[in-house]
Amino acid sequence: MYAAYRPDEPGQAATLVTTYLVTVGVLGALCWLGTVWAHRRGRRWTWPLAVTLLVLGTALAVTNLTISTAHS
Repeated sequence: MYAAYRPDEPGQAATLVTTYLVTVGVLGALCWLGTVWAHRRGRRWTWPLAVTLLVLGTALAVTNLTISTAHS
């Protein structure tokens, strides 16, 4: 992922990672808030949606934690 970035420019990689994390966090929060809102309105499909969001979020977190950043 970082092969195109020069070692003397760590700010560019940090900005990219920060932007990615903020975007994923905001999307996740919006999804959960939407699920809570729908559940309070009595929607029956919220439990499967909540489980799906949990599984997707966990898979994304595990993927992000296991990505190798070794340079060749």
